[in-house]
Amino acid sequence: MNDPVTLLESIPAVGPYVPYILAAGAVCAAIATVLPPPKPDDSKAYKAIYTAINWCALNIGHAKNAPASDPTPKA
Repeated sequence: MNDPVTLLESIPAVGPYVPYILAAGAVCAAIATVLPPPKPDDSKAYKAIYTAINWCALNIGHAKNAPASDPTPKA
């Protein structure tokens, strides 16, 4: 039985691009960790870029960046 990588590489239209797709996902995941979430008054372009990076990084559901919490407790 063949391993998954060999099977993907045997598909002519997909195989050669697998390393580049994985690298793009890794780069987007690294960028997503430092990107602040968009605020309501941010531009539509930034919101679109933020969404595209999170989608490419496979940040789904609770993995999305959240705003920093307030470190001081409320009295």
